[in-house]
Amino acid sequence: MLETQEPTVDNGATYEAGSFWEARLAAQFDLAGVGFRRIGKPFNRALYRQREIVFDRVVKHLPIEPASADVVELGPGTGFYVELWERRGVRSLTGLDITQVATDELTKRFPAYAFRSADITERWPLADASADVITAFDVLFHIVDDARYEAAIAEAARVARPGAALLISDLFPHRARFGGFHQVSRTLDEVTGLLDGAGFDLVRRVPVFVTMHPAFDAPGPLIGLATRWWSWVEATLVANPKRGWRLGQLLGTIDRVLTRVMPRGGPSTEILVARRR
Repeated sequence: MLETQEPTVDNGATYEAGSFWEARLAAQFDLAGVGFRRIGKPFNRALYRQREIVFDRVVKHLPIEPASADVVELGPGTGFYVELWERRGVRSLTGLDITQVATDELTKRFPAYAFRSADITERWPLADASADVITAFDVLFHIVDDARYEAAIAEAARVARPGAALLISDLFPHRARFGGFHQVSRTLDEVTGLLDGAGFDLVRRVPVFVTMHPAFDAPGPLIGLATRWWSWVEATLVANPKRGWRLGQLLGTIDRVLTRVMPRGGPSTEILVARRR
């Protein structure tokens, strides 16, 4: 559900996904509500502009024509990616969201598509081999239980047609897991191993951010610099969210260039593209 990763602290409470996201989206149903709330709307808008640019790059290389594609979106949230698919004229789209507020709001906003309230770690209300594209944009890392995570991957394999594309965005760290109260970013090896076992082949990894988001997977010699950089960016935006307008423009320009020239993933969020065998 959360479309931008946000550092969290485990305060001893139990994470219950349905009630957590229902309350959060009911209080703030916009991009800031599903993103970094503390840094303000201007910079969140810049983050999503960059996401759209990378989304375009990924979709252009899919061996599937949008006009003939049946898309399943996991955790559509406030509908950012639904709108992008709508612009491309996809044949059908089904959104599965754990919250009723997202299901109701998106049904009203996109009447041509189907939205269902569902826990994606359980059996999806979809037929076998019924999807050409399945997306999980910054959703799966909110499944903190490993068995439930594996169950979601298994359901994606069941619903995907042979040759279907699975798009997952996450950090995919190389060294170790990264996590907090309501998120666990599993390592690239863990995720690709689960995908392979479920019948998916890794096609490529496409970087989304470099300077605009915490670079948790920066190379060893640069990790200290990356940490200090993001601490400065976050502190600047928290102190004055209006600075996000110019800072977002500047860093967005930098990241558009850097993410295009990086051949294999990057130090922050990536989109992993897999294909069903």
